[in-house]
Amino acid sequence: NGQNVRYSDLADLESFAKIALVNEIFQNQDFMSLSTYMYKDVDGKLIAGPIWDLDSSSDNASTNYSHYKWSGIYRSFLPGMIKDPAFVKAFYDLYREYRYTLIEDMLKPGGDIDKALEKLAESGENNDRLWNTNVGFEDDLNNFKLWLSRRIDWIDSQMASFETLY
Repeated sequence: NGQNVRYSDLADLESFAKIALVNEIFQNQDFMSLSTYMYKDVDGKLIAGPIWDLDSSSDNASTNYSHYKWSGIYRSFLPGMIKDPAFVKAFYDLYREYRYTLIEDMLKPGGDIDKALEKLAESGENNDRLWNTNVGFEDDLNNFKLWLSRRIDWIDSQMASFETLY
């Protein structure tokens, strides 16, 4: 209709920042190419989510990215969004919020990952037997925890401040 419209007038900025952040943390290789979902309510903004299909993530894929680099925020239309200070600020603020709550709760001794081991050990070992894997569920989970710790350390170095990110 000839009007100048910003993407943030049409899309929910926070939902896009959140889905970009979670997929970036876990280096989801399918993000923005295969398994990315969005929806829009009538008269509402486009919402990114729900997060889906993380089987090709977290150092568990045919192509493993260095955990010392950004891997998802440069895909599809996101490069345009990361030029917007409002998007980068939402991305940064969400990370700072999650870093010492959800992420910390996953990684700490006795945290969510350790609790998952307790809860899923038998099922995980059965899965390993079914698929003839050689590593073992507990070792896989410990490798994931180590990978995630290193990934978060690197992201922390990139997110020291809003200015270092933007």
